[in-house]
Amino acid sequence: MNRQKKALVLPGVTWDDTYQRHHLIAETLAKFGYNVTFVSGIPSSKFSFKKLLQKIISNKNSNKQKNRIVENVESVSLRLLWPGWYITDFYNKKVIADFCANNSDFDLVVCYLPVQTTISFLDCITCKQIIYDCVRDFEGWGGYPRSVRRIEDEIISRSTWTFCDSYYLQNKLSDKIDRDKIFQIPLYFPDNLKIYDIKKIDSIKNIAYIGTISESTDMQVIENLLGLGYTINLYGFKSINTKEHERFIDKGYFSDISLLTTVVRDENDAIIIPYQGNMNGVIPAKLSICLSLGLPVFINSFYDSDRLSDRLFVYNDIKQLAEMIEDIKTLPFEEKYTNGVTMIHNSKKNTISNILSEILHENSEI
Repeated sequence: MNRQKKALVLPGVTWDDTYQRHHLIAETLAKFGYNVTFVSGIPSSKFSFKKLLQKIISNKNSNKQKNRIVENVESVSLRLLWPGWYITDFYNKKVIADFCANNSDFDLVVCYLPVQTTISFLDCITCKQIIYDCVRDFEGWGGYPRSVRRIEDEIISRSTWTFCDSYYLQNKLSDKIDRDKIFQIPLYFPDNLKIYDIKKIDSIKNIAYIGTISESTDMQVIENLLGLGYTINLYGFKSINTKEHERFIDKGYFSDISLLTTVVRDENDAIIIPYQGNMNGVIPAKLSICLSLGLPVFINSFYDSDRLSDRLFVYNDIKQLAEMIEDIKTLPFEEKYTNGVTMIHNSKKNTISNILSEILHENSEI
């Protein structure tokens, strides 16, 4: 009797973080017959004692909403520490060795983080195939151990296939490996994603922010919009402290995508995606949801948003953003909506599920 195939997913997010491609890959592999181990929340940034203290406090005060339990997906938390310091690397290596003592044989491993922790996993297990799903320009982002480039090259050299989401990463990876080994999957599609008709908007009053408010969020943009009289509705989490404001409304986290899209569509006139800092290699995980809602989507200028400017309203500063929002009736919203919907339909042929089905079918021995 053949044993059930086993997959190991090594992400930087936890199972209960905002649903994104890490979760989708795990669920898809489970649907394809794999018994999936999802190692929840592997740290990747450099160690600091401040982070250690924050981790201790957050563990004591943890009250995060839980994502749904998926059959054949087991989320495990190994309480790993930040890489790049010899003490934490030694600790992580021992924890991983203890874990792998009873979990060492996998058919497929999906890696996300080019840090020593990932190498420690790969050195402790046997696996038939490896996918490196590259979702960030770690080398250019900053805040990671200096070894990140060397380790990323090592993971790529071990990998059978490399996935990416952004146009920037696709171009960068093409300098390292053959194009036919790279699969760019720019959008992820939750189950039952509904594409809404365009919403007729005379003026914008309520603006949705979907996802986590983090250090990458340009809070100055949020505060300026509030100062101009707009209401900002948050559908997600806050991982940083923000100023209280009566029109900055926390709507909570929605694990039900169908309910999320219905509520966001009904309660808002537009969507804002305000990043700050170096965003090379980033494409929003929530982009398919945003494009499906029939609402104008405003986003700051960076490599990938500029590539998608025929579908998104791209701004360079708060003044330009405010003018766009104020003049929405005169802007080509319908054209951008149509282009966005076309992108969704075209990308459905290039989904994570389809790509995994293709490559796993062609390599059915795994």
